[in-house]
Amino acid sequence: MLDAGGAPIQLNPQGGPPEAGADGSLRQNGVQIGAIGLFDFQPGVNFQRFGNSGIVPFGPPEPIVDRMDIGVAQGFVEDSNVNPVQEITRLIQVQRAFEQTSALIRDSENALDQAISTLGPNR
Repeated sequence: MLDAGGAPIQLNPQGGPPEAGADGSLRQNGVQIGAIGLFDFQPGVNFQRFGNSGIVPFGPPEPIVDRMDIGVAQGFVEDSNVNPVQEITRLIQVQRAFEQTSALIRDSENALDQAISTLGPNR
């Protein structure tokens, strides 16, 4: 986790549970220890992944300041940005289409082999 300046935020393991404010401020035992950096970032088409859950920006992300519609909510789990049932359904459709295409190609090759055997050159 980074602060607004891009520096890592260090929590005190003995400082009690951290509390996050809507503006991104972090407190332990009522003392502010930092603020979570909130940034605006549009990855575009050619983004680079980092690990299994991160994205590396090509340019510096823009810090979000003075926006009342963007913030931090403590105690919530972020939802996925896709519908898993719909994506599994699409995956199954693509897999079936691939299998059907593969079967058509195999049948076409078998028919061509059989035609060559039947109509092959006379000796």
